[in-house]
Amino acid sequence: MPQVCWRVEATDWISTPGIFELTAVEYYSNKIEDDVNAGLVGTLKAKPVDPNPDIVKEFIEGETFIKPKKVYTYKFNGLATAKWKVQKDRPIKYSID
Repeated sequence: MPQVCWRVEATDWISTPGIFELTAVEYYSNKIEDDVNAGLVGTLKAKPVDPNPDIVKEFIEGETFIKPKKVYTYKFNGLATAKWKVQKDRPIKYSID
């Protein structure tokens, strides 16, 4: 059974001095998208599926899922020399050692 909670739609602290007014709407939690224990609504709780086959993971070490403005390191574990390619229209700074 879904858990009932309330979602705040608007707040008003100016109209009546000393009184904080808020407008809330009844909201039914969704087991797939909401994490009620953490107070998160509309977040997908599914674990991401790695699209890379196992052979790729053997040769390239590094994160599959990345976030903007973070630094990531990747390492090629193969015997041959790796040739890395970054599309020129992407705003990525990189260095190859």
